Amino acid sequence: NVLSATAQDEQLEPWARAVLGGPGGTATVVSPLRRSQRLGRPTVLAFRPVQSAERSVGYLVQRFDLHELAAFVAAATGSEASTFWLLDAQGGVSIKTRS
Repeated sequence: NVLSATAQDEQLEPWARAVLGGPGGTATVVSPLRRSQRLGRPTVLAFRPVQSAERSVGYLVQRFDLHELAAFVAAATGSEASTFWLLDAQGGVSIKTRS
């Protein structure tokens, strides 16, 4: 079960459903950077399991606004050159930006 609380009609694409197909758990899972065919742009999703009586009954899903994230990183560093990484669960680099 996936709860959607947005102004837009949200749909999980097959690659996003595959992220949920792994072993269950209580940890938040962040997807790799993927191109959303539906949105026509890159996207990253975070899945947080919703628990009831010690079992997952659904997921709270967040879609990161990558433009907003890039603007936040640029504003936080001012005029200094900086690099920002988003790591996956294995410590691999999912996103690397340079401002």
